[in-house]
Amino acid sequence: MIRIRFVSLAVLLSIIAISCSAETNRDTPVKVENVNITITQNIQSTQGVLPTRTQTKQIKTATLEPVKNTPTIQSTKTAFLPASCPTGKGYTWSKVFSADTSYITDIYSSGDGNYLIGGVVDANDGIWVAKINPQGELIWQKKFVPSHTRLHLAPNGNFLLSSQTGSIEIDTNGNIVQSINMERMQPNADGSNTIVDGSRVMRYTNPEKPQWSYSIDKSETFSELSSDGGVIYAYAGSYIDKSVYWMPIYTDIKVIKIYGNGYIRQSVYGKLVGYETLDYMTTTNDGGAILSGTHYYEELGIDYDIWLMKINQSGGLSWQSTLKYPPTMDTIAGLYILSQGYLVISEDYINNTLRLVKLGKNGALAWQKQVNSIRGTISIIAVADMPDGGFIMYGQTQEMKGVDFLARFNSKGELLWEKLTSFNQIDNTPDTYVETIFPLPDGNILLGGSTNRLGLGVSDSYGAWLANIKDEGEVLGFLNVSPGKFTIINTMSNRPNNLPDEIIESDPLTIKKINPKVIQTTYQALPACLNGGVSLPTLKALLSLTPSITPTPSLKRDLYLTTPKCMQGADVLLLQQRLLELGYTEVGEPDGIFGKMTQTAVRLFQEKNGLEVDGYVGPKTWQKLFSDAAISNDK
Repeated sequence: MIRIRFVSLAVLLSIIAISCSAETNRDTPVKVENVNITITQNIQSTQGVLPTRTQTKQIKTATLEPVKNTPTIQSTKTAFLPASCPTGKGYTWSKVFSADTSYITDIYSSGDGNYLIGGVVDANDGIWVAKINPQGELIWQKKFVPSHTRLHLAPNGNFLLSSQTGSIEIDTNGNIVQSINMERMQPNADGSNTIVDGSRVMRYTNPEKPQWSYSIDKSETFSELSSDGGVIYAYAGSYIDKSVYWMPIYTDIKVIKIYGNGYIRQSVYGKLVGYETLDYMTTTNDGGAILSGTHYYEELGIDYDIWLMKINQSGGLSWQSTLKYPPTMDTIAGLYILSQGYLVISEDYINNTLRLVKLGKNGALAWQKQVNSIRGTISIIAVADMPDGGFIMYGQTQEMKGVDFLARFNSKGELLWEKLTSFNQIDNTPDTYVETIFPLPDGNILLGGSTNRLGLGVSDSYGAWLANIKDEGEVLGFLNVSPGKFTIINTMSNRPNNLPDEIIESDPLTIKKINPKVIQTTYQALPACLNGGVSLPTLKALLSLTPSITPTPSLKRDLYLTTPKCMQGADVLLLQQRLLELGYTEVGEPDGIFGKMTQTAVRLFQEKNGLEVDGYVGPKTWQKLFSDAAISNDK
């Protein structure tokens, strides 16, 4: 879900004062009153969309008043900040950057033992880039304009800031190496640049005499710059099979690889029967790419498979694997390249389950798991490779008053530990979420994101958050992990080149220098004290935030799942509270909205009580639910 961040140029930090246990060792607190950091600048905003995961999440708004027994902390106008955070809580250090920083999106090694971080700035357009040492201390910090920019690592060891108005190359000290008017630029190791501008691509050392320049006459095409200085295009194309008299229409996947030297190879992959869609393409360090999508079998009705292909540096097929789990409509929700293979994430909307599939480097199935939480369906925001062959992932639950969590898996797919970082839309609790994860050589982990935690209290505004945590925790029981059910088959192979040629030589692109504004920033790093295990409220309190209610047999309308807008109201809240009272925790936190979690709990109640299992709350289900004969979930 999207967090809405309100940050001003003059930020008055209102913090919550909480009492400290006498048994906790803390540094002497520092009293901070009316912390104001003012930066005067005049920047012209530019239009554009920041390509981050958080922009695709649905905004959820609470419609009910907070329940009376929700844990609360009284706010004060004065912040009491300790010199550092208490130790022994799973965090080596945890810092929030004040002023108009908003959240950190990227972390990279700078190659000299330090790290570069990139963050989004709210109050004024621009990207904040800083260099930190292993202790999280700032070495330098700058803000670059234009806005809506992400930090990327280039093949030549420098870093890129790319936006709709141009690309900026900087070195590890934040100095601008070059800046041009092209949105997508790649500085190559040999000193050349490869640029993509819409349907055109060019590689050059001297822009007036490029090594090669092409254009592709095809809309809705995936394009990625490859590590060898070339580019890979791919799309799902339709064609008519004229070999039979009824001339059916099929689709195949067209892959066009332009080598670093300008040589072109065009290949087609697919299956004669059915339709392919291309949903993901990610380049690999060997100059190739991973492609993934779904395959729809017309003759089988609603049967969808998930296919994956590894394209090598020359554009040929290295391996192909298809995940099949009939008769569900499988979709791919994420694809991550790991050091020892690939992690595929699929969403099962029918069973409210997330599926994790680990493939080896050759595409073979290593392991698979089905994952959900005690609060229902989850989504994954960030994944990072770990040295032991496992990974750590950050996710969120999808119902109202959701929970943010970290989960660590080993190389066999076993859950090692969990941490809860945030409880959304619950008043006066820390709202700390993660955008990027970066494992460190010493075994610890850097987390980058945003938090409203400042010192020991909760702030009225959010700041960019950076934390160093230990690779440790405990299994809280928040996630439910069970074996997966996919089978691996092969569906995709080389096909005749029955799709037209789209690549033609073109005139050179016009390269112009731009003059981005660079502002020296002086943001302060303040402590953000967070628990390493469970934030407030505790996991135990989370399951019983709403007190039980007096049952009532009154039912004025039937209750069931509706789309796209869910049914909601006081009667839905009564239903949810009664289900929770009977131990059907699958309903999640009662919020008065009949969502998928509520439907799951209703179906389970109906099954245990001998009713028709349809997730539809009519008079029979309602009367049974509020009767003394209702069977609870623990029987």
